[in-house]
This record gives sequence, C-alpha cells and structure tokens, in this order.
Amino acid sequence: CLAVAQAGALSFEVASVKFDQSGSGRGVPQMDATRLYWRGATLKRMICEAYRVQYAQVLGAPGWADTERYEVEAKAEKPASRDQFRQMLQSLLADRFKLSLQRQSKNLSVYVLTAAKGGVKLKEMRQGEPNQADEKATLNQFHRRASMAQFAGMLSDMMSGPIFNGYTGMLEARSEAPAIDRK
Repeated sequence: CLAVAQAGALSFEVASVKFDQSGSGRGVPQMDATRLYWRGATLKRMICEAYRVQYAQVLGAPGWADTERYEVEAKAEKPASRDQFRQMLQSLLADRFKLSLQRQSKNLSVYVLTAAKGGVKLKEMRQGEPNQADEKATLNQFHRRASMAQFAGMLSDMMSGPIFNGYTGMLEARSEAPAIDRK
C-alpha cells in the first residue's frame, strides 16, 4: 500500500521542495506512475493542482504564493493515479508549507462558455490525430487536442475567473491574449 501520513492521508515516500531560481516560468507538473517533477511551480499553482480548484478560487494566500517559484521532486512508494498524486501533494503542502485551508462557499463572478447561434466554430480533432505544440511566444499559445475543460481552464487563468462549459469534444483552438497583470 502507499505510504500513509498520521492523519490517514496519502503521502510521498520521499520528496524535495526547493526554491527554483532557473527562471523557467510557469511549469506544469510532470508525472509518471511513481514520480512527480514540477519546476517553476508557485504555491497557488500547487494548491490548484492538489485541490482541483481554479486559480481565482484560491483566496487569502500571502502575496509570495503567486511569485516565489519552487522545484518539486517526489516519489511514491508504488504506482499511483493522478488523484492519489493530488492527495500526496496535499500532504506535502501541509508538511512543507504548513498549509491549512478552509473551504467555504462564496459568490464569485464567473464566465460561461457557450456555442454561438450558428454552433461551435472551432475545429473538432479526430481520434488519433497527433498533438503538435506551437513554438511561438507564450502570449500566442497554440493548443491542439485540448478538451473543452482544458481550454476553459486556460481561459480561466487568462480571465482571472472561473469559466463553466458544457462541450465535451476535443478541439483545436488558437488563443491570442494580452499579458495579464495579476497584482
């Protein structure tokens, strides 16, 4: 069985969290069956991943939670699912950052992603079609083979607010947006 912390929560067998001075920008977590590697992670991004919440839903964090970046390397004792990795990340955040949180209901402004009168204009991806990344600047991001939930998540970050949708297909979409200052 996976390593279990005192409170009965899953935890990593071994983990390292250190300041990331590489300047690599906003990284995304890389996982395989037993390992997590994340360079350029802010505390808020780690909270979002661990608790499956959107960026705009993390309230009351100190200012440095948006700016200080970390490099996280962790290993599970046995192969784990993404949900199990999230539980282990929750334990890691509680241990290393003394994170405690409070869940509450709060009214927030939201955006709703809906199809235009004439229907969805984005190209739906065919099964088996390769996912190719665009090598342009970060403000002109090209996303291929993204689910609508992934696309809505990216838009949510750009708009600083939750976005709800109901489309379930895989889309090819180009997004071009100005820089957003989150101060």
